[in-house]
Amino acid sequence: YKYDFDGNDKTISNFSMTRSGASFFGAMTGGSKVHDLKFNGVVLSDEEGGSNSVGTVSYNIIDGTVDNVDITDATITSATSNGNNTGTGAIASRLYTGSISNCDVENLTMNTTAERVGGIIGVNAEDEGSKSITNCTIKNAKIEGNGHVGGIVGRSATAKAIVISNCDVLGTDNVIKGTASVGGIIGESGGVATISNCDVTGTSITCTGDATGGIAGYVNKE
Repeated sequence: YKYDFDGNDKTISNFSMTRSGASFFGAMTGGSKVHDLKFNGVVLSDEEGGSNSVGTVSYNIIDGTVDNVDITDATITSATSNGNNTGTGAIASRLYTGSISNCDVENLTMNTTAERVGGIIGVNAEDEGSKSITNCTIKNAKIEGNGHVGGIVGRSATAKAIVISNCDVLGTDNVIKGTASVGGIIGESGGVATISNCDVTGTSITCTGDATGGIAGYVNKE
């Protein structure tokens, strides 16, 4: 179903959930909207052996818009990945069609053994709809996963382009760490990704395997 949730700049405090698909709104479909909302004190985790689909706002943006949603003091964990379209993100697990804009995440800890881990979304999923992330900021974050780990997006897994613009990873002690494909903005682009006007500062980017970059860890597009 379609909904339009106006947070009216109110704050949701101490939101905690442990389950597969942990998120506040669940799936977003039919052009649903969530905007003008704040979260403070978020603790999310999937179940052991669950779907690894964890995101504060939504675990699955099938068709939706998230605008002006801020998250402060969040701890997000997930177990082993299950499928190429699963992921872990502070805003959403995965984005099929839609946009995320004007979202700030501060004091974020993501400590997971899963793949496709990002400060905003875990994975740009396989779908032909348009998708974008604009004017979003990650500040004072420790983002750790297995493979495909990025400050904004873990992995873009589709031939349909995602546009990432005016997004920054800022602070003095950020850590982005993984075993493969680790980047300051995006861990891996398996399809098409357009990145513009994005900055990464004060960030240690560590990869114990192959493919590390200040902006993108790995880009694979023939």
